[in-house]
Order: sequence, then structure tokens, then C-alpha cells
Amino acid sequence: MKKLARILSVAMLVVMTALVMTACVPSNAEKAKAKLEKAGYEVAVYTDADETGTEMLGYVHEDAVEMLMAGKDDNSVAVVWFKNKDAAKEIYDKTCKELENEVAEGVDVVIKIKGKVVYYGTKQAVKDFD
Repeated sequence: MKKLARILSVAMLVVMTALVMTACVPSNAEKAKAKLEKAGYEVAVYTDADETGTEMLGYVHEDAVEMLMAGKDDNSVAVVWFKNKDAAKEIYDKTCKELENEVAEGVDVVIKIKGKVVYYGTKQAVKDFD
């Protein structure tokens, strides 16, 4: 019985580790940029450090911190990191409503939210970002 309990404990540890590893998105734009460039994407990062970044982030939301846009062939993804989860949820809800028309027309668009990060794009690009 003790041996079975040990085996089950190890199995649960493996499952939990796998879930944690697959549920994480890159924590900032630089990490995401490296990951996507390695996958062959052309990547642009926008922060408050430059005028364009300040303009774009302000347009998205006052609590937007960083933005990344990446493209390769017919695949693209846009990612925004926010100061808090509430701001991310607000933009996620707004963006979902705006994209309903495009999705209805058959555009291959996926939108996701994980914590403070909202991202959307083609299925393959979103998969590559995840």
C-alpha cells in the first residue's frame, strides 16, 4: 500500500508540473520576442520608452505596459501586457465583442487572456506564442 501511495504521489507531481509548464505565457515582451524570433517571426516590441510605444499603449489602455506584434507568412499575433488582471479583463471583453464580426466572416482569429496578458491572432501564431 505504501508503494502505491508513493507511485501516486510521483504521478501527481508529474501531472502538476506539466500543467504549470503548459499554462505559462512569456512574462514580458523580451522573452516573447526571443521565443517568436526563434520560430521565424518578425517581431516589434513597443514600450513607454519610445514615442510610438507610448502612443500605442495609451490607445490600447492606460494600464498597458508592453505590446508585441509578430508576423510570419500569413500568421500574426498581437500581445499586450497590463499592470493588473482587471485591466486585462476589461480589454479582453471589449476586444472579444469587436472581433465577433470578423470571426463571423470566417477570419481565423483566436483571442486569449492569461493573467495580465491579452493576446490574439491566427491560430498558429497564438499557438507559437503559448
